[in-house]
Amino acid sequence: MLVAMTLQSAYALVNLVFVTQLGDRAVSALAITHQAFFVILAVGQVLGQTALADISQAYGRGDLGRAKGTLSTYSLLAIGLGIVTSIAAWLGSEAYLNVFTDDPEVYKLGVVYFEANAPTFLLQLLIIVFSTAVRASGDFVSPMRVMLISVILNAALDPILMFALDMGIAGAGWATVIAQVVAVGIYALRLGRPARSKPSAPAAPGPAPMDRTLTWGKPIWERDLFRRVFTRGLPAGIQFFLIFVLLGIVLAGMKSHGPDWTGAAGGGFRILQQTWLPLVTLASAAAALCGQNYGARQAERVAETAAVSLRWGFIFGFAAMALVFLGAPILAHLAAKGENQLAHAVTYFRWSSPMLVAFALTYIPTFMLQAVGHSFFPMIAAFVRVGIVALVTFVIAPMAGWGPESIFVAMTVASFVEGGLGFFLLKRFLGRLMRSRAEPLATPHEVASLEA
Repeated sequence: MLVAMTLQSAYALVNLVFVTQLGDRAVSALAITHQAFFVILAVGQVLGQTALADISQAYGRGDLGRAKGTLSTYSLLAIGLGIVTSIAAWLGSEAYLNVFTDDPEVYKLGVVYFEANAPTFLLQLLIIVFSTAVRASGDFVSPMRVMLISVILNAALDPILMFALDMGIAGAGWATVIAQVVAVGIYALRLGRPARSKPSAPAAPGPAPMDRTLTWGKPIWERDLFRRVFTRGLPAGIQFFLIFVLLGIVLAGMKSHGPDWTGAAGGGFRILQQTWLPLVTLASAAAALCGQNYGARQAERVAETAAVSLRWGFIFGFAAMALVFLGAPILAHLAAKGENQLAHAVTYFRWSSPMLVAFALTYIPTFMLQAVGHSFFPMIAAFVRVGIVALVTFVIAPMAGWGPESIFVAMTVASFVEGGLGFFLLKRFLGRLMRSRAEPLATPHEVASLEA
């Protein structure tokens, strides 16, 4: 899971490494366009987290027919939404770039990259749904293999398209598009024609073991599907979309300080994103385990999953915080170009490094609660975080005459507020779950009454 998540995020990092060779304005353009792709990741969360909850709980109950039908349903929804968002991204690229930069060169390069990369709004959405569904069934190896192939292809195509074919920053966008087309194709083969393992020993007496491989089945269209999407998936998607909003607030706050601060903040965010991937990994794996055990009515295992995940989340968070703080000068060379951008990137890393501890309190509770259908209150906690950063960026900092560093401090403080609320919500849920463990756990149709 860790390898797959790291590779999935490596698309952005691979492009950043090659784009830095085009100059600081190209880095700033890439930083601005990158945050727009949180929109599709948010849409992916709407479908992906609902699919994870439905499929993992169906596996826990042993209802594989429903799991396969659910996969087909969400795959069709992903195709429809992906086409709409890709068209909207291509048509809206100029208006979007105009919001975040006054520099004509940054604007031009950003539009070129955005238009080339617009098809990934569809492709990334399909990858999210496919990989989440496969992990919900208990298969964590296939997504790793798919992403390994795709990212290697992306890294190989970047220098060819950007420099050998002289496509510039557009080549980086098209390299990602081609790599993700390959990833979607591999998933289609995996889900359409699964390989069946042959027994290495004579079968034991009794009924043959059930084939638990996830494949496409007959789509399930029901009223309750859309209720679950809106009550479970939509809050999860909004919460992820708020990352896009948060980064937009930061970039808007950097705009008046010049493109060097914009590039440092955007590029620094990309690098920091790689460092918290193990926390997202831990949370995603915990969500799949939580959903299956919740569906199998194993309350003690749900609680144990939370305890183990949080323990290791804190261990990693503190270790990563120390590495980012001490290694800020080195990391800056991966995120920025030019003397000014490098100095600003060091400032970003040192003020932002404590967020890695806060993310352990945020992602693990959030993903686990989403897996059992409790998405609303974690979303409210994310709104609180965004509100704090917006207040400092647009009101307090300008009135007090604070510099751009104050925005980084606000992001860190707000992350701990969100994490504390998330931990409280998970602890409250587990307490109620353990008190009622002698009673049957809620079915998907009973979640609303349990939340009430």
